[in-house]
Amino acid sequence: MTHIRVAFEGRFKLDEPSWRLDVGRSNIIFDRMRTAISHFNHNASSLEHPDPSIGHYIFQGTHLRDVLLRTFSPALSSTHAPLQAADDVDYISHETLEHSSRERGDHNGAFKNDMRIRSWVKRYSEVNPVRVEGDPVLGGLNATQTRAIAMMIGERISLVQGVSAGIVDFQ
Repeated sequence: MTHIRVAFEGRFKLDEPSWRLDVGRSNIIFDRMRTAISHFNHNASSLEHPDPSIGHYIFQGTHLRDVLLRTFSPALSSTHAPLQAADDVDYISHETLEHSSRERGDHNGAFKNDMRIRSWVKRYSEVNPVRVEGDPVLGGLNATQTRAIAMMIGERISLVQGVSAGIVDFQ
């Protein structure tokens, strides 16, 4: 048996006894994606303390808009400088890769208010982490992968490449 899933932008009553279904390319996904991207510019912080005169709010936007949309602002220039040419296939030295962030501002991640997680992130972001009783066991990860996860959790936004989704087993 074949199933077809149909999506509409809005709800409406199906009063007709028969319907025709024309197969074509849908714009619904594109429209939803475009709407989501346009909402990046909304300030979610301003909606957290609602005006009591308004009945309800639909939360749109992100607390990461300063990070995501920063490159579009001519007032803010990035201090990013490439470490090597895009077509250079040689590995960069470990000493070159080990540097503190050159970007200004708050770098704390989603767990910035949880001191236990911040402690773990700070310790496991180092090459030789100090292990403390009660630290989570990340089975299946080597030291470099565990360090990458700690560094990712400690930032507001991260790009992670090359990590398999099925290797982390929190016990």
